[in-house]
Amino acid sequence: MTSTAAKNIASFDYLPVSGVQRTVNVSLVRLAVNIITDWVPGVPNSLSRGFADLLSRILKAEKPYYYGGADTWIVQPHVHGFEKQWKSATSWMLGVAFCRWVVEQEGYAWWTPVSAFTLAKDKTPVARHKWLNREFGVHHCYVKPPPTSTSNLLPDYVLARQTGGVPRYEISFAESKGGDHNVAGSGWGTAKLPWRNQCLNAELYRRRKSLPDVLVPAAQRLVIATRVNTKAIMPYTRRIQVRAWNSKNFETVEAEDVFRAVLAMHYFGVCERIGLSANAFLIASELRLRGIQDQLESLEDENYDRRHLDRLRDHLHDEESVMLDEQSGITDDTERELQLRQSDVVRGGIYESPGVAPFAIEGGAVRVGLSPAGFDIVRWLQGRNDNFNSELFSDMAGEARESSEREAHTGVIYRNDGVVGILDQTTNGR
Repeated sequence: MTSTAAKNIASFDYLPVSGVQRTVNVSLVRLAVNIITDWVPGVPNSLSRGFADLLSRILKAEKPYYYGGADTWIVQPHVHGFEKQWKSATSWMLGVAFCRWVVEQEGYAWWTPVSAFTLAKDKTPVARHKWLNREFGVHHCYVKPPPTSTSNLLPDYVLARQTGGVPRYEISFAESKGGDHNVAGSGWGTAKLPWRNQCLNAELYRRRKSLPDVLVPAAQRLVIATRVNTKAIMPYTRRIQVRAWNSKNFETVEAEDVFRAVLAMHYFGVCERIGLSANAFLIASELRLRGIQDQLESLEDENYDRRHLDRLRDHLHDEESVMLDEQSGITDDTERELQLRQSDVVRGGIYESPGVAPFAIEGGAVRVGLSPAGFDIVRWLQGRNDNFNSELFSDMAGEARESSEREAHTGVIYRNDGVVGILDQTTNGR
């Protein structure tokens, strides 16, 4: 696999939050997996397949003149001929792919659209239509602008990570930008003011029973810009540049319910995108049931709200009972859509949907699934995993570190959320 895998890896200029520029390698497989698994609310999964294929047509590994002779990711000149809106879509795609790479470098494994947590009066909750097509709130937490708003827009993502041996959590925000600006220039010591203001324009609150809601401090606020310069003539000036800026706090919290809600949203989106829709349903159902139960416990008197919640809870239980096998604790649908595929290059195999075709990229195709540790976390979020422990998080982080060292030779990537991508040369994916 070495020769083909090597063709799918190249470098780009990266300016991390430390401000020390360096050249780093990333594979086309990793970028494709980031695009495939990004949760784009309301968009059919078939579009992810098209975006993955488009990625390998807009980026190419080249050796630009007087740039050290290294393979470098270059935006192809024909992209400049795209219709205007598709140029914007191209910039957005690459922004998502490299933004995900940056947040992993910052130690975050889980992210979800801010819109999944916004209140209807602050912004249309676009992510919620997928949650069983009913009214839904992550009852433990919500995002809204601060009292003194800095922007008309909210940031793109909520990020989460676990820190230390004793469970502590960091919740952060990230804003992804793409454009033709030279972000490595000397005038970019700080992010553009509108970008910074947008990233600052969100606060996450945790609801408490019979007590005022409490603000969950943001550990970081990241602005991540990807240069996608389609109009440049020289390959050197069409190379990819990525820069990150950061506002730090690093205050940890003990709010496991908030952390779990972000994880649920994250894996719901991942499962939806890789063809595990029944598993995504169970994640959503379990989180809703938890929220309903919390509300019921806070209502002491028999009233309309309590009767309404009781009916909603019973309805959810009825829906699950149709799907659930009481002995195995999983649904027939989840069994049908899932298989553990053994592999010589993936330790423990990969959980994936046999009904989903590989995602086409140049040089072959990409199969996407979950590592055993990642799937154990999905089962925990579904309320059906007795073997869960926080060591699964460090297992996935360790696999991701090892994977980055072998990426160029194997064509296999592990992300730190347990997502696995495999470059499959046996099929072209089309």
